[in-house]
Amino acid sequence: STNGSGNSTPPLAASGRHVIGNAADYPPERIYRAQVDGQDVAIAAQRHGYRAVGGRCPHTGGPLALGTVERDCIVCPWHGARFCLESGRSQSDVTHASLPTYAAVVEGEHLVVYVSGD
Repeated sequence: STNGSGNSTPPLAASGRHVIGNAADYPPERIYRAQVDGQDVAIAAQRHGYRAVGGRCPHTGGPLALGTVERDCIVCPWHGARFCLESGRSQSDVTHASLPTYAAVVEGEHLVVYVSGD
């Protein structure tokens, strides 16, 4: 399925390593918004680590950083679309489009997001 423009997923950010900030400033149980090469990225800080996905819902562009995390899914605050944080795959009938996913890791004291081009 597509979002009407012929694309099934939002555009990926450019390849590379992006230091988001000091990991201590991103405690667990919250979702944070970051800009990576001009793209919105939502970073879910969980007790067992970080997950990063595209920051805009492919349904109508809802800001996923303002959503919630439920059972390892990020939930859009606008219409309740759910996406698996690991795969980016839709888990609801609101949209069948997927989110791009990015590696989010702590290196030393920094939170780093890696994006890779295809």
